[in-house]
Amino acid sequence: MAVEQTGLILPIGKWVFETACGWAAQLDSTESGAPSVSVNISPRQFRDAGLAEDVGQVLESTGLDPSRLHLEITESMALTSDFTAAALTTLRGLGVRVAIDDFGTGYAALSRLQELPVDIVKIDSSFVHGVESGSVNEAIVQAIVRMARALDFYVIAEGVETELELDIVRQSNCDAAQGYYLGAPLSPKELGEKLAGFNSEGG
Repeated sequence: MAVEQTGLILPIGKWVFETACGWAAQLDSTESGAPSVSVNISPRQFRDAGLAEDVGQVLESTGLDPSRLHLEITESMALTSDFTAAALTTLRGLGVRVAIDDFGTGYAALSRLQELPVDIVKIDSSFVHGVESGSVNEAIVQAIVRMARALDFYVIAEGVETELELDIVRQSNCDAAQGYYLGAPLSPKELGEKLAGFNSEGG
């Protein structure tokens, strides 16, 4: 919390942008493919008037295709700031994609959500972890997916840790999933090697 309150999150956040985008751009010049990279934006960063300029400078200096950078903000951030739509429009004007993280925990009003210029909705892991067929959480996941489809959002299920959970989010027509069942966190070197392995196998 101290980093957020003192403003140190701003230079740290820019360093994170530079590191993540530089790594992704480097992969683009190898046989490891061209994956997207997601970066979480803190409330303090999101309120900073220089955020879009910082992102633009990093994209230019690293040469990363803007469409491969996903900026993630929480649902509460998206729905509580008066300037949210304008800020997101400016960021998307750079060509990046915007995701709402932890979706479902803030009880978003659909009338508000449909006004926001976002691309991706990430279903919060609390609805996915331990989900069972016929459960209330399965119904919630399915409802979120239907709503997202109506608004033309890409849907990612977070926190998939078992084969059953993966099966349910697949059956619910989520576009993608993330979680320990699919893979534990890896260092940049380990991930690069893994992607290279996929390519060598024709995957």
